[in-house]
Amino acid sequence: MSAENLRVSGIEAPWLRCEALGGSYAVSRVNVAVAVEDEAQGSIYEVAAACRALGLYHTATLAAVGVLTGSMEANELIKLFGVPGVLAVEVESEFISEIIGTAWRRRLN
Repeated sequence: MSAENLRVSGIEAPWLRCEALGGSYAVSRVNVAVAVEDEAQGSIYEVAAACRALGLYHTATLAAVGVLTGSMEANELIKLFGVPGVLAVEVESEFISEIIGTAWRRRLN
C-alpha cells in the first residue's frame, strides 16, 4: 500500500491523505462550507455552479453570509480553491478545519 500527501494552495497537506489500494485510491466524502469573497457575493449562484461542476454536492446557499454548504470527495477539495470568488473551504472536522484555516492564512500572508 502506498500513500500520497495532497497539497492545499501549494502547502503540504498531510491530513488529506489518499491511500492506494490495488491501483485505486480510497477516498472519503467530507462535509464542507465554502466561504465566498465579499466581491463575489453578487454572483454567489455562479460560484456555486462552478463548485458543483468540480464535484461539490451542493446542499445549501446562505447568500446573506456568503457561504455554500455541501459535501465533496476529500481528494478533490483542492479544486475549489481555483474557483474565482472562493475565499476559503472549511471541512466539518474541528481538527482538519483548523489546519486548512492555518494553511489558507499562510497563503494569504
